[in-house]
Amino acid sequence: MIVSLRLNFLLIPASALLILTAKPCAAQERAVAELENGVIAESPLFPAESQSADNLTSGLDFLQEFGPPEPITPGSLLGRALEKNLQLQVTSLEAAQSADSAQAAKGIYDLTLLFSAEQYKDTIQSTKDPDLVEDAARLTNDPITLMALQDYSSVRIDQRQAAIGLQQFTPTGATLAVDTASVRYKQGQYNAGYYYDPLFSRTYSITVTQPLLKNFGPFVSNAPINIARKQYEIAQRSFEYQLQVLASEAARAYWDLVFAIGNAEVNRVSLEQARGLSNDQRKKFEEGVVDKVTVLQAEAGVAAREGQYLTARQNIRMIQDVIKKLMDVDGGAWDSNLVPVDLAPTIREYNVALDQALDNALNKRPDYRQLLLAQELLEINERFARNQKLPQINLFGSYGLRGTDDDYSDAERYAETQDYDNWTIGVQVMHPLQNRAARYQYAKAQKDVEQGQLEIQNLRNTIIQQLRDSRRAIETNRQLIAFAETSIQAEQAKLDAEIKRFREGLSTSQDLLDFQEDLQIARTEYLRSVVTYNKAVIDLELSQGTLLETLGVKIDYADPFAQE
Repeated sequence: MIVSLRLNFLLIPASALLILTAKPCAAQERAVAELENGVIAESPLFPAESQSADNLTSGLDFLQEFGPPEPITPGSLLGRALEKNLQLQVTSLEAAQSADSAQAAKGIYDLTLLFSAEQYKDTIQSTKDPDLVEDAARLTNDPITLMALQDYSSVRIDQRQAAIGLQQFTPTGATLAVDTASVRYKQGQYNAGYYYDPLFSRTYSITVTQPLLKNFGPFVSNAPINIARKQYEIAQRSFEYQLQVLASEAARAYWDLVFAIGNAEVNRVSLEQARGLSNDQRKKFEEGVVDKVTVLQAEAGVAAREGQYLTARQNIRMIQDVIKKLMDVDGGAWDSNLVPVDLAPTIREYNVALDQALDNALNKRPDYRQLLLAQELLEINERFARNQKLPQINLFGSYGLRGTDDDYSDAERYAETQDYDNWTIGVQVMHPLQNRAARYQYAKAQKDVEQGQLEIQNLRNTIIQQLRDSRRAIETNRQLIAFAETSIQAEQAKLDAEIKRFREGLSTSQDLLDFQEDLQIARTEYLRSVVTYNKAVIDLELSQGTLLETLGVKIDYADPFAQE
C-alpha cells in the first residue's frame, strides 16, 4: 500500500471497494492515496493469515437484520477517514495558514515603491514694525519669509513637488533608499498681484541607515522569516500527528467492530444453546420427567442470555456509528450496516526491541519532533530578545545631486553634471534608561526556553512509558491468547462431558447452563485477547511514530519558500 499525500486531493482505487474523490481543499496542495486492500492486509496491523484455534464468527445471519451489509476493508476505512474526517481538514487548514504566514514573512525584503506629490501655497503678511521683523528673524530661518518682512511687502508662494523612489531592506538590517524629486517654485508680491518667473529644482539622492547594535545582522533581520518557517514546520508535524491519531482510531475501530460482531455471535450461539436446553426441558416436563423448577431454571438462562445478546447487538451499532463519524458520513449513510470483510480474529507475531522502538519514537514521532521545533523557535525568540536589549545606534548617510534654474531642462542638466552635490553622515543613538521592556522580555524568553526543555524531557519519559506499556500489552495478550485457546478446548471438553452426564440424569439444567456460560466466557476472552493484541500493536506503532509508515502513508509537503 503506497499513499502519497500532497494535501489537496485524495483517491482510493476501486480495488479498495470505493472510489473517493475529495473536493480540493485550500489547506492542501495535493493528496493521492492508494490503499490496496490486498496489500494493507499483509501489514502487522491487519494480518492476512489466521491463526485462530476456533472459528467464532460463522453463521452471521443476524447482521442482515441491520440492513444490507456494506463491506469495509482496513484500506477503505482508512482511506475514507483520511479523506472525509472533518478534524483532519481543520488541521490541514491550519497547516496551510502557516504556509501563507511563511510566505508573508518574506515580505520584509519586498522592494518598496515610494511616491509623493503635493502642492503648497502660502501668503506671508507684510509688516512695517521693526520689532516684529526682529522677532520673526529669531523664529524662522526661511529666507523668503525674512525677505518679505524686511521688504515690508506681502509675499505669495506657490510650490509644486513630486518625488518617486525605491526602498529596500537588507539582511544586515540596513534600509537603502534612492529617490528623485522635481520642484517648481514660484514667488510673487501679493499686493502687486504678480509673480516672479518660476524656479525649477531637480534632485537625485541615495540614503542608507544601518543599525550597529540593536537590529543589526542577518539573524535579527531574518528572525520573522525563521520564526514563520518553524511555525510552518510545527504545523506540518501537527498535521502528521493528527493523521497518525486518526489512522490509529480507524484501525482500532476496525478491530472493535470485529470484536463486537464476534462477541455477538458468541452470545447468539450461547443463546441458541440455552433455548435448545429450555425446549428440551419443557418437553421433559410435559412428559413428567422433570419438575417445574428445572424448566424455570432453563427459561431463566434463556432470559439472561437474551439480554446479553441484545447488549452485544447494540454494541455493534455503537461501534458502527463511531466508524461512520470517522468517515464523516451524512444523511441515510448513518443507517448503513458496515461489516468487515474478514471477521476471523487473526494475529501475527510482532517483535521490536525497546531500544529500537525508542529510537524510532525520538526520530519519527510527530508530536516529539513538533516539540523540538517549538524549542528551536523559543531559542530564536530568546536570541532576538537578547539583541533587543542593546542600544539603538544607527549610522546614517546620504548623498545627493541638485540642479536649479528657471528652466526645467537646465535644472535637470545641472543636476546630472554632479557639480552641485551634497552629502550627510551621522550617528543616532536611542536607548531607554531603564530598558525594562527589553530586559523583562529577555528574562521571559529565557524562562520559555527552560520550560521547553522540561516539556521535552517530560514527553520523552511519557514516550518511554507508552512504549513499555504497549510492549507489555503485546506480550501479555500473546500469552492470554494461548491461555484462551487452551481454555476453549478445556471448556468444550467439560461441556461435552456435562452434556453426557445431563443425558444420563447425573446433572441438572443449571449445571449445564453454567458449563455453557463457561465456554461462552472462554470464547469471548479469546476473541478479546486477539483484538486487544492487535490494538496493542497499533498502540506501539503509534507510540513509535511509525504507524503511517507501516500503513504505507507518505506525506509530501510543498515548500512555501520555494514559491515566488
